[in-house]
Parts: sequence; structure tokens; C-alpha cells
Amino acid sequence: MNLDIIIAKSLFENDIAGMYAGVSVISKFLIFLGSTIETVYYPQIIKSGKEGKHFIRNGLAMMVILLAGSIGFFALF
Repeated sequence: MNLDIIIAKSLFENDIAGMYAGVSVISKFLIFLGSTIETVYYPQIIKSGKEGKHFIRNGLAMMVILLAGSIGFFALF
């Protein structure tokens, strides 16, 4: 378990803590999924740096979209 879920269980009612735990786990999954994609994407960034392409901007945009999606998903629930 994560520390934030343990704190939510002790501070909130069972229903609210359960919803928080579900949304938190899914949001963290999306963020870590994006991080692993970036890890695979990183060699392409280094390779394309010599060619003058802008893969860094695309990678940062992907991470921003994943983070915004996680925050938006959390806000809905």
C-alpha cells in the first residue's frame, strides 16, 4: 500500500477512502506508464538530436497530456 492511501483510510469514511484509492492507483499507473514510454523513447531523442528533429518536444507533450489526463480523471471522481 502507498502512504497516501493509508492516510486516506484513517482520515475519511470508507466509501470516500475507497474511491480515492481507486482513482489514485489508476492515476499513478498512467503516470508510470508514461514514464516507461519515455524510457523507451529516450534513445530516439538522443539519436534524433544529431539529425535536428524535435523529439524532445513530442516526448514532453506526451507526458503533459498523461499528467493532465490523470488529474482530469481524478477530478471527475
